[in-house]
Amino acid sequence: MFIKKDRNPGVVSSNSKVVDMKKAKETAAKNTDITERKRAEENLRRLAAVVRDSNDAIIIQDIDGRITAWNRGAELMYGYSEAEALGMNIERLSPPDKVAEQREFTRRLIAGEAVTSFETQRVTKDGSILDVWLTVTKLVEVPADSIISTGHDISNPIGIGLIERNITLRKKAEADLQRSEQSFKAISENAHDGIIVALRNGACIYANKRASEITGYAINEILKTGIEGFAHPAESLKLSERRKKILAGENVPNQYDTVIIHKNGNAVPIEITSARTWWYGQTADIFVFRDIAERKRAEKALSESEEWHRALVEASGLAGIGVVVLQSTEDREATIVFANEQACSMAGYSQEDLLKMSLEDFLPPDILQQIMLRYRDRQEGKPVPSYYETAIVNSDQVRMPVITSAAALKFHGKPATVVYFRDITELKESEEMLRTSEERFRSLVEKSSDVIIVIGRDATISYTSPSFRAVFR
Repeated sequence: MFIKKDRNPGVVSSNSKVVDMKKAKETAAKNTDITERKRAEENLRRLAAVVRDSNDAIIIQDIDGRITAWNRGAELMYGYSEAEALGMNIERLSPPDKVAEQREFTRRLIAGEAVTSFETQRVTKDGSILDVWLTVTKLVEVPADSIISTGHDISNPIGIGLIERNITLRKKAEADLQRSEQSFKAISENAHDGIIVALRNGACIYANKRASEITGYAINEILKTGIEGFAHPAESLKLSERRKKILAGENVPNQYDTVIIHKNGNAVPIEITSARTWWYGQTADIFVFRDIAERKRAEKALSESEEWHRALVEASGLAGIGVVVLQSTEDREATIVFANEQACSMAGYSQEDLLKMSLEDFLPPDILQQIMLRYRDRQEGKPVPSYYETAIVNSDQVRMPVITSAAALKFHGKPATVVYFRDITELKESEEMLRTSEERFRSLVEKSSDVIIVIGRDATISYTSPSFRAVFR
């Protein structure tokens, strides 16, 4: 490097030529300008590609509202091709009730006011109304000498850039969600069951009125505590283990019974049904529970009643009375669903075999239709004899005379008929012997030549023999 006569620095190149540093700087500056321009042009090409391929509608209008740019997203959203849209007034995209809004934000932008993004509506080529999220920007022309010494911007507005995003589906989803929430609240607030919604971490975020009534706590107290906060001490460990299994991804029954402590200190048995749900963008569990104190009392009473009836039935067996319960199923009428030991003994079958059979299997053919008709009438509540003599056929196909008493009842919650029957074979044989004896006696008396009369305790004559009638006629 050296200093020339004009006092500008210079350098000596490798081939010993003198290089003017001032010209070198000018050349470098020009090269820099070209590089920056190329970089800017590349950025513009990239930006143009983004605008062209964007799913959002990107539109440019001049200050008079004429569309001067229309991207592919706008074509897809509104149905107008670029050729159709260019030169069209932007107000054609506004429904009649939104034209004033379009004019107002255009006026404000040109006047230099700030306009934030907002929600509005647009109309498509086929007349459909879309909900859109609109972002608007004022476009200006900046002359090279636009910035004067005062520093004020004297740029001229030449149009407006609009980025429009279709939010119709989102709005519909929001409306559907709102309707769903309203329906849920309408149902839950009038439900006979308590309903609590809790997040995965156990935080309670919703409780209905019935939940407050069952637990005795105000809704805000429930939200602070959650359903596990009311658990009976004897149930806490079980509920804690259940939650651990759920968090570990294990399968657990979605319905179970437990016990909570009412605010007044009383233990309340409840039945809970749980399910996974989606609550405001978060995974949550919904618990539907009901007070089952009455059901528990009824179950206890039923159990005691069943034990009492079972003891009665077994005692009947000791007295020689067979007892069966008949109940119709989808496959067969008058199926035997219960039989005591005496019934099995009289029929000649094991209890296991007897419970596979029906009433028809034990009736003689000559009375089958009559007895089955009585069974049906009794099930329908029609008046039928409850005590009568009939017969059954045992496993040896021997006809057995029985005296029967039957009544309609509920068995395991379904209509049924209970039948008590006693073997009267010996009674029938005794009756037959008596009848035979009477006939033999009557034959002897009728043939006797002696005068015979029978006088009752009240001195009334109840019988006279032929000889008597012959003598005293």
